[in-house]
Amino acid sequence: MAENENGVSGLGWFLAGLGLGALAGVLYAPKAGKETREDLALSAREAADRANQLVEQGKERAGAVCGPRARLLRAWPHAVEPVRR
Repeated sequence: MAENENGVSGLGWFLAGLGLGALAGVLYAPKAGKETREDLALSAREAADRANQLVEQGKERAGAVCGPRARLLRAWPHAVEPVRR
């Protein structure tokens, strides 16, 4: 998707709107205040857990892509050392 000047894609705006809509729906739901707060706290914990999962997945993917390259870069000075002499 195309990004605007701020680097936010249309999908990002869609997800932000989705989250705000869900929050508004929960706040206007016919529940007691305590139940609503409990639901919000549960949703926040679930969102934090999901964010942590996504961060870990990103680290794993970055390691899979960058790991072999990093090993090559670390080995590079040792490989060219005999040529310098």
